[in-house]
Amino acid sequence: MADAGLAVAKTWTTVRDGDVRECHAAMEGIGTDVRGMFDVEGILVPYPAHWSLPAKQRVRCRCSFYTDVVDLHEPEPAYPEAEYQDAGPEPLF
Repeated sequence: MADAGLAVAKTWTTVRDGDVRECHAAMEGIGTDVRGMFDVEGILVPYPAHWSLPAKQRVRCRCSFYTDVVDLHEPEPAYPEAEYQDAGPEPLF
């Protein structure tokens, strides 16, 4: 894929509610190469709730990650994804 100017990336995501751990909320939208690691308070893990995290970071973790194909020839977006989240449907009235 790299020969075609494409790469696979993964991005950390949370359920975005009041129960998300602070350090996991800080990971929201952080991306890396698909084979890369996420840095959770100094611990490198390949995905959320990985067994190498201490129990306080792993137990009942509801985070996940998604993968995406990235065009290496396109510039980075002007704003991070978290800056322009969908605000929901338009009001009817």
